[in-house]
Amino acid sequence: MPSSAYRATLAPAQAAAPPLPVARPTMPVADDLVPYLRRIDEARWYSNFGPLLTDFEARLKARFTDAPALITAVNGTQALTMALMAMKLPRGALVATPAWTFVATAHAVLAAGLTPFFCDVDPETWMLTPETVMAARRHAPGPISAVLPVSAFGRPMDLAAWASFRDATGLPVLADAAAAFDGTTTAPVPVMVSLHATKALGVGEGGLLAGPDPELIEAVRCLTVFGFSGDREARAPATNAKLSEYAAAVGLASLDGWAGTRLRYATAAQWLRMALINVPEI
Repeated sequence: MPSSAYRATLAPAQAAAPPLPVARPTMPVADDLVPYLRRIDEARWYSNFGPLLTDFEARLKARFTDAPALITAVNGTQALTMALMAMKLPRGALVATPAWTFVATAHAVLAAGLTPFFCDVDPETWMLTPETVMAARRHAPGPISAVLPVSAFGRPMDLAAWASFRDATGLPVLADAAAAFDGTTTAPVPVMVSLHATKALGVGEGGLLAGPDPELIEAVRCLTVFGFSGDREARAPATNAKLSEYAAAVGLASLDGWAGTRLRYATAAQWLRMALINVPEI
């Protein structure tokens, strides 16, 4: 049972505003989408990097302070898979990844023809750190060819530290920041953010990949469109993993409402902090 202090602290917060459901996605409503759907009707351009997707990617890119190269994909798992493929690692090579993560992280490694090497996470952050990877490296069954750290529950990652790790070791780093949309504003290493409906900013199904290397991002774009790169010549075994104009419409509407959405999240988080201030066990 909560203490009387807990109840007294929580009651004003509950009365202050309507509840914010935890397990119900926050997505644009139909009226928010209508202007963008009309643009699709007028352009008659439904997929293949149309004007809405171009706008969506530009607005996503503008959120990063270091202006990285950026591409969207049909989901975050495909973005990770294509990024690993574009790195051209030896087939079956070991990729260090956390033992505590969602299964899609390992799926992406396997789908790229590589082998996940599961490493313990830091007990405070629940994430890999350069130090935990260096410790695990001594016990690896072979050389580690890349590192795939994961953001736990959207916790901001120290991407600058991972960039330093990459520079010091020569190992490529690909960050899985699936749930860290608002906490990912730089991309000194390639970083994936999910745009699934359950994430902070969603389009239904989708993901983005940002990074400092335009050539890598362009290689990923090529892999998301049958290996084409401006013509009809397939340059590599690839797939179809691009976003449609309809998904971009949802994304643009989501960005339009992001300031209000973010404020609701931040307000709810502050209520929880206030409610729990007198509960030392938590």
